[in-house]
Amino acid sequence: MTKYVLGFAFDENKSNVLLIKKTKPDWQAGLYNGIGGKIEVGESAYMAMVREFEEECAIQTTVHDWTPVIVMKGTDQDGNPWEVHTFQMIYHNLSAAQTTTDELVSIFDLHTIFFNKFATSKVISNIPWLISMCLDEDVSKYYWEIDYKC
Repeated sequence: MTKYVLGFAFDENKSNVLLIKKTKPDWQAGLYNGIGGKIEVGESAYMAMVREFEEECAIQTTVHDWTPVIVMKGTDQDGNPWEVHTFQMIYHNLSAAQTTTDELVSIFDLHTIFFNKFATSKVISNIPWLISMCLDEDVSKYYWEIDYKC
């Protein structure tokens, strides 16, 4: 099973979020997603989230900064199982994020993501839903597991 992490960093007002413009895999190319990547062998989901965030944004965090929200599980079109551990955190200075790879890191106003059709077409289709789940204080008190059908 391939395991991934996906993190959403929000500002203190919960009005902006940090996203990354994906170049790979092909189905994500050109679309914005949360920050994340594969969990490496011997690494916890928390450790992978910290590592991926620093690698992609040049911001150091700790495992205590991240709150787990949802684990999505499914299989790809070839029948290979996957799992995505989704996290959220509040970060006081999103503008400190730097693009460190070929994938552009940007700050998005949440109003734009939810209500601007052009912006909505530039994010992976489940991003508004995942962001809503991350921001819902009742949801983020629990660690949800969802079977996701591709």
